Amino acid sequence: MLDRARPYGSPRTEQIIRMLFSNPILRVSHLKKTLEVTYPTAQADVDRLVKSKIVYPLPDVRPKTYYCPEIMAIAYQDTSELNAPDEKPSE
Repeated sequence: MLDRARPYGSPRTEQIIRMLFSNPILRVSHLKKTLEVTYPTAQADVDRLVKSKIVYPLPDVRPKTYYCPEIMAIAYQDTSELNAPDEKPSE
């Protein structure tokens, strides 16, 4: 198993990761409300995901916002680049 896939997280870690599949962008204030925890607790959860390289801060965005680049790449990539394994790219 990848080291980054083991965030040694809180009981909320799995719930936050599931939330990322619905919306790969998150804010600590949103987690605070959604998870009904304190702001420092929500921030600690996000910090754990940053340390595990699951989410990254978006630069120059206020309030501080984090995103999951791998989910964003899958969800928002140009679908014309997707082909079945035995198909040739369309021209």
